[in-house]
Amino acid sequence: MLNTFLIFLFPFLGILFLILTIRVVRKKLTFKKALLIFGVCFFVVLIILFPYRFRIKAKLLRYKNIVVHNVVKSNYCSCDHMPLPKDDYATAHRAQAIRTTKNGFILNDHILNQKIKSGKLIEVIEGDGFYMTCAPNSTHYLTPLANKRLLELGKLFRSKISNPENQKDYFVITSMTRTEAQQEVIRKRYPGQATQGKSTHSFGVSFDISEIKTKSACKAGYDALYAALEQMQSEGKLLLCPESTCMHVTVVR
Repeated sequence: MLNTFLIFLFPFLGILFLILTIRVVRKKLTFKKALLIFGVCFFVVLIILFPYRFRIKAKLLRYKNIVVHNVVKSNYCSCDHMPLPKDDYATAHRAQAIRTTKNGFILNDHILNQKIKSGKLIEVIEGDGFYMTCAPNSTHYLTPLANKRLLELGKLFRSKISNPENQKDYFVITSMTRTEAQQEVIRKRYPGQATQGKSTHSFGVSFDISEIKTKSACKAGYDALYAALEQMQSEGKLLLCPESTCMHVTVVR
């Protein structure tokens, strides 16, 4: 709904401004009255958009980061098969996701939107140390606890980088919350890359880290992420599941 509204908003304001300008030039409308009409319309738009202010801010930040990350040349440092202790998926990741969310399984878009409206899922805004890609079968939402831990992980990652050349390294999140319907699409397209049965992504408590981006050598950033994940895992805040293409993370506390 918000995306559709924004698509029509700016052309509407532009057309309105053009019409009012033409009428003022042709002296069919005073400048003062034209300014008043445009001001009233603009004020109404602000009132309509006010409930969506945080989502709009997130979209603007995401667009800014996409531009910056596409311009700055970085080295690719894969996180696949990172040798950290693996927590069993079925008995740890899935069981804890069910417990943490009180079995808040996200079957479809209707349930997803209900959880967003009730505040059980919140939109993730990029923070220090991480960047989110626009995965087609994933949404940038997590539970408030999972969002908090992701922000904590990003800051901890940066704090463990001692090499000045790596101070702006960041890790890339390729997937967050998915509905069961989105999981099914992935299962069909990429057999073996999506969990059979209930995925922790469909509880809003998991995210996947695929790589680290750096303008320097990989080792400093890789070691920092390894240390940050290991620390939070040992503190009982995260469960880890090293996979062939990423590090799957589930937040439990």
